[in-house]
Amino acid sequence: RFLRANASRYGIDGTRVGVWGGSAGGHLTALTAMTCGVASLDAPLAPGAAAPAAGSECVQAAVTWYGVYDFAPMLARTATAPGSPPNLLIRCRPDDCPAERVAAVSPVTYIDPSDPPFLLIHGDADTQVPVAQSHLAEERLRAAGVPVEAIYIPGAEHSFIMATPEQTHSVTMRAVNATFDFFHRKLGVR
Repeated sequence: RFLRANASRYGIDGTRVGVWGGSAGGHLTALTAMTCGVASLDAPLAPGAAAPAAGSECVQAAVTWYGVYDFAPMLARTATAPGSPPNLLIRCRPDDCPAERVAAVSPVTYIDPSDPPFLLIHGDADTQVPVAQSHLAEERLRAAGVPVEAIYIPGAEHSFIMATPEQTHSVTMRAVNATFDFFHRKLGVR
């Protein structure tokens, strides 16, 4: 909304907005892209606060790197670590967390056919965010008829870490190039 409201100020085209993030940023990217028009997620205004900028929060393309799409399995993995990021985000213990709270922060809850095209990139050796998260998102997006592309990088850990710095650089550049190529195609940018 802010970018669209200030498009002329920043010299951008507010009709072609793409979002991109990795890990926690990938979760937020997916949540942003999949919740277009979901008013229940608008934060309540503090007394005296200005209303959000007018305009749509909808985006036209999204790229996620090793993001979280369903917090239920992530909470199960961290049941013995109450200070873990998933537990801190949801603010409840895994053994008594209301299903609605978990669903509210899980992007898969909001998938529908109006979602923008997605590119998912994930290392298949990721021990922080299992690659199953991206497989689930890909499957659910396809089932909803949302255009989705996925790249699974063999042997890559979280943040595309590989056995050597050269390998890490190589797979990271592959992900960066795929990301920009995707945005160029989907947003019509040359």
